[in-house]
Amino acid sequence: MKKLIIYSCLLLMILGVVFRFPKQIWAQEAEHSLIVTHLEARDIDRPDPKLDVAPKSGEPIEGIRYQLYQLKQLEDVAILSQLDNLSLEGLAHQAQRVFQETTDSEGRARFTQLPSGIYYGIAVKANQRDKQVSSFLVDMIGNQKEPLLVYPKIIWETGAFDLFKIGVDGKESLPLSGVTFELYERNGLSPIRVKKGIHSYDLDAPTTLTTDHTGHIKVSGLIPGEYYLKEQETVKGYLIDKTDIPITVEAHETSHITIKNIKENTPPPRKGGFIPYTGELKAILFLMIGGSLIVLAFILIRRYRKDESSNDKKKS
Repeated sequence: MKKLIIYSCLLLMILGVVFRFPKQIWAQEAEHSLIVTHLEARDIDRPDPKLDVAPKSGEPIEGIRYQLYQLKQLEDVAILSQLDNLSLEGLAHQAQRVFQETTDSEGRARFTQLPSGIYYGIAVKANQRDKQVSSFLVDMIGNQKEPLLVYPKIIWETGAFDLFKIGVDGKESLPLSGVTFELYERNGLSPIRVKKGIHSYDLDAPTTLTTDHTGHIKVSGLIPGEYYLKEQETVKGYLIDKTDIPITVEAHETSHITIKNIKENTPPPRKGGFIPYTGELKAILFLMIGGSLIVLAFILIRRYRKDESSNDKKKS
């Protein structure tokens, strides 16, 4: 009986150690926390973007669901491009564990008690991957005192426009190449930068748009909204269009605009006359009228003096 009691106590001690040990390991691993902040920002100031740096402006959105997938092994990081193409079911199969949180009124989804590891994060909408929010990787292996911060990049739907510049000379028209423009947002003060036909925030991207040999300017990657073009310089011999040219850009659409430049007309010389039909005519007429007035004034002065002389003789 005593042996039975001793064996029972030993068994209970062994079971206690076995079931308590994983809890200790779990307590050591559950030291990490992550805050994902969802801001509807255009990332003008962080085009890279650096996901741990907050954009300078952006509206926090409540109710966005984020999921974190703890990768099973570090080698999984090498197949990030493959993870981006997986469905939620495929991601769950590749992950060791899955965590989920929803953004609050400040746009923050707070993850706590995360085990050490590398995590793949995405936004989820209607039980599918939200393709308008970029995915991200988070490394939470080392010691962590403060929560990690992540600001996912918003992938905006964009549109484009195709401008066609035509030179008009009477009844004839032809494409004009080399005409330059600047593109502005409706309330913008600085011209938009474009690199290789795509809207760009790079500082080395030019702000001047030039029609190609077919007379076209094509710009894509524009966020839907109202824009306008300003013509800066046209082809020699054509009148420049100084009016602002409005453009409406819609998502996944290309707006087509046609603009005409009128050919300058030089008046031909008048046939059969000795006076050319140009600005010289005005100068000649001015000289003739001026000379006539001078002659008339001279005659009047002479007549006035003659009359005064006659009156003096009569008095004497």
